[in-house]
Amino acid sequence: MPQKSSEELDALLTVLSNHTRRRIMRKLVQETHYALQLSKELRVSQQAICKHLTFMEKKGLVRSRYVPAPEGPPRKMYEPSRNFTITISIGPGIFDTSIKEMGDEEIREYTELREDFRKILHSQNYKERILMIYDLLSKLNKELSQLDRKRMELMRIKQDVLNEANSLINDLYDEYLHRSVLYTLMQEGDRSVEEISQTLDLRENIIRRIIQELEEDEVLV
Repeated sequence: MPQKSSEELDALLTVLSNHTRRRIMRKLVQETHYALQLSKELRVSQQAICKHLTFMEKKGLVRSRYVPAPEGPPRKMYEPSRNFTITISIGPGIFDTSIKEMGDEEIREYTELREDFRKILHSQNYKERILMIYDLLSKLNKELSQLDRKRMELMRIKQDVLNEANSLINDLYDEYLHRSVLYTLMQEGDRSVEEISQTLDLRENIIRRIIQELEEDEVLV
């Protein structure tokens, strides 16, 4: 994983590792909230809520804006500012992490589901729309569950392949650095010298030398 993505993952996991901050996010994804409102709903002191919100805003997970209140001064409202998914896979021989932003692009194979959503938007009957939303969410949950199962099976196969690769690498090389570089390339695909250097915390000239030696051994193309 490039350094920027690694640092981004560290920052996001730091925010989401806290139980109270996760509870705050569950509230914010439903609708905007202000600090006192969150304090009452979560039964956490307003001082603690404000501290968490400030930290979350600093890390770029939420944003704030002032909204006129029915009475008194404007309220500082908070809402999510990111749209992403984090995936972490850990097991013997495998450690994969990824952060992907959820963009607005449409994927052809899901046009039917998007069409279902457009039908919901065009319905004038609010109760009918609720029922249609419930049905569409059921379809989406089913699709996501199938994708999860497919991903788990692919990860199991990848794990078996990497375990075999690790066994072969251990038989081929006594030098720890050679094993580390080769295994990193095997596990994470085409990586630049800079990225491998950051991952393994080794100087780039050492990485270049090892890669050259691996190419001479004909284990790298």
